[in-house]
Amino acid sequence: MKQEATHSSVSPGSLRQLPVNDLAPATTNPRMKLEAGAFLELKKSILKNGLLQPIAVRAAGDAYEIIGGHRRYHAVKELARENPNDARFATIASLVVDAGDQRVAAMRLAENINRADLSPLEVAEGVADALENGMTEEELAESLGWAKRNIYRYKQFHDAPGWLKAFATEVPLASKKLDGHGAPVLDGVTDAPVHDVEKLAGLGFTHLFELLTFYNVLHEADRLELEERGGEKFRPQAERSIKKLARAAAKEEWSITKLRAEIRRAKDPTPKTPASSEPKPPFVITPQRASIDFTYKLPRAGRELLAAQLTEALREFGYKNVVISDRSS
Repeated sequence: MKQEATHSSVSPGSLRQLPVNDLAPATTNPRMKLEAGAFLELKKSILKNGLLQPIAVRAAGDAYEIIGGHRRYHAVKELARENPNDARFATIASLVVDAGDQRVAAMRLAENINRADLSPLEVAEGVADALENGMTEEELAESLGWAKRNIYRYKQFHDAPGWLKAFATEVPLASKKLDGHGAPVLDGVTDAPVHDVEKLAGLGFTHLFELLTFYNVLHEADRLELEERGGEKFRPQAERSIKKLARAAAKEEWSITKLRAEIRRAKDPTPKTPASSEPKPPFVITPQRASIDFTYKLPRAGRELLAAQLTEALREFGYKNVVISDRSS
């Protein structure tokens, strides 16, 4: 027999067994996907030992909205479907919480961060959800135990272009498909080269934020160039440059130090000419000018070079026999 539970009979803060069908997962839960291996292990544990920790819910119309414990809820729901005669999975232990939208958003984010690693995109969505529901950056940082700058960074990432945010999940790497002779394979209709796409592992948040910061710099430079040159021959560089760096970082598994070095190089591509380790010569003799610094103490090689240049210069003036004595040694 189905256990009924009405909102009037369930007070906030109480622990109750609620029918699984009366629960609804939140549409704004920051965890976007369930990792198959870990989820299967959770199901096995619940099947063997039962649900050891209740989920958290709040009243939502005629049902209850899950605040924390989405993975446990989905595991119990699948077990109920797979084991229809097992009464253990008809209901689920639930802690009913009286919480407003902003507190709920923070609770969801905190629980997911503490229980399993979220992707940077999932964390950014959770941060944005909490802020959009009325929490200030200071309040959210305090509730998560974060520095305020981390909230600001994830908020920036949430507002980043979609293609850049997608690098949190995977980085596509396209390469021309070659035939057995090493020649590019062409599309039979468009005659364009066919590409193979390799999906590389997504980048971590620190790498992504460095790329986003550099993208903002390049994007502003593109905007200024567009205003100055107009759109006829304008080719924006920001997206192209960031995608190139992201592909290289993912393929070669760059450290954050390496990525930052490559970004610095991209900002100033002009190679630096290393300073000469040799001192500036104390004399210069050409047909146009002669400059000799007699306060400079010349080594033997320098004296020999000076004597040779003086001899050559004097001969150009008509002196056939030139003798220069070096008595300093």
